Amino acid sequence: MFSLRILKKRGVSCVLALVLGASLLFMGCPPDPDDEDLTSLLHGTWISQFDEKFVIDLNNNTIQHDYIGNYPDFCFSGTIHEIVKLTNNGSAGIIFIEYTNKAGWWGTGDGNFTGVYYNNLTDTTIVIANASEEFPPGEYITPTTTTLAAAKARFTEGTIYDYFQWTSPCIKQ
Repeated sequence: MFSLRILKKRGVSCVLALVLGASLLFMGCPPDPDDEDLTSLLHGTWISQFDEKFVIDLNNNTIQHDYIGNYPDFCFSGTIHEIVKLTNNGSAGIIFIEYTNKAGWWGTGDGNFTGVYYNNLTDTTIVIANASEEFPPGEYITPTTTTLAAAKARFTEGTIYDYFQWTSPCIKQ
């Protein structure tokens, strides 16, 4: 009888352990807030302290950059081809675009592909930087490439400080 009791206790323990294990397997763990994908928050109209207006439309994969003032030569628009997250949750990344309308003041390379860097993305704020490089000394251009693959090779996490120095803190409208 003694051994039968032990078996009953062990059997109940094993069944409880299996039920608990299966419950955890199917329920999972709550998502880590650092892994929540924030890139959908990019969608909307953003206004900078410099009177810039960025309209990012993720439904139509378009981006438009205007100035609220009278600076038409600084404006551009483009098609969003890819967003590369530089953080797990997408609070920083590079938006790869193909120009549909280039800015007149900024000289550009031969191609139409470039990057727009963003960081500190929340539901109400963001910091945005258009790609730029000094060429010739004292003047700036928007560097472009002829293909998306070349743009992705040129604008990376390792080249952020080479191409995205002029940042625009923005508030969502």
